[in-house]
Amino acid sequence: MLSACGGDDSDSGAGGGGSKGPRYPYPAATVRTFVDSCAKDGSRAVCQCTIDKLQETLPFKDFDAADRAIRQKQELSPRTRELINQATEGCRE
Repeated sequence: MLSACGGDDSDSGAGGGGSKGPRYPYPAATVRTFVDSCAKDGSRAVCQCTIDKLQETLPFKDFDAADRAIRQKQELSPRTRELINQATEGCRE
């Protein structure tokens, strides 16, 4: 899923906002799968932080498209790549 925590794309859903939950909540199963896959190669805390940050910046449809592109070894849009990199790097600090 998004090349684990390597940070290779993103996804989003319906934007909600407000004080409860993320701006772009992803399905719970997607979050679990991402964290579990990512944690195989890294820190579970960093993986959870990354998906949390992505849910604030990357709509689920974009996350999903990025995940598919990464799996098919296709390039991501520069914007999506940047959002993923920012989330990943911000959580590793």
